[in-house]
Amino acid sequence: MGQYFKTVVKSQDGEFKVYSGKVIVNGKTETEGAKLMEHSWWYNYFVNGICAEIYARKDKSRAVWLGDYVSGEDEENEGFYNGLSCDQIGELCVKCRKKGCAVTASDFNLAGLYLINYTKKQYVDCSLYYQNSLMDADWCIHPLPILTCIGNDYGGGTLDEVSDDTTIEFIGSWAWDEISIADAPPADFTEIKPIFKQEGFYIIQ
Repeated sequence: MGQYFKTVVKSQDGEFKVYSGKVIVNGKTETEGAKLMEHSWWYNYFVNGICAEIYARKDKSRAVWLGDYVSGEDEENEGFYNGLSCDQIGELCVKCRKKGCAVTASDFNLAGLYLINYTKKQYVDCSLYYQNSLMDADWCIHPLPILTCIGNDYGGGTLDEVSDDTTIEFIGSWAWDEISIADAPPADFTEIKPIFKQEGFYIIQ
């Protein structure tokens, strides 16, 4: 069946929102695929709806795409996911047990914008990312779910069989860090250049 993911976003004022792939389109609620690579695409309504909310907030948020095969009880992997402790992961798992809310479908995308990581003082030029990660036609993996995922190495439907130029060291490297989406990066932050591609990806014309 594969692994299903929920998205947890925490705003600067401490409000938590949990999303489980539900999208409001023209007043009707639809459900996107819950596996990581069923929805982690540049033009996906669900992911872009979440990004639109983060961008509009103009403040720091924390975000994670959490797989349901993950638990806070795996002490052998203590600190494995971006340095998060078992207790921290366990708390996020508890959040994900709640029924997820819907996000309004959006045509918003990251073109011309920057993903900012305040915890690591890093940023991603999203237009450059799109240029480097474009696979076929206009198909491009969305960087935010991959940067912030926990559990990509468990189960099916995740980002595996990656291309040789995929920067696997960045998969999950921003999980639950303080982030924002902004028009420009802070002057003293370091640019990183992730590339996320699936090996052998093509579109049948």
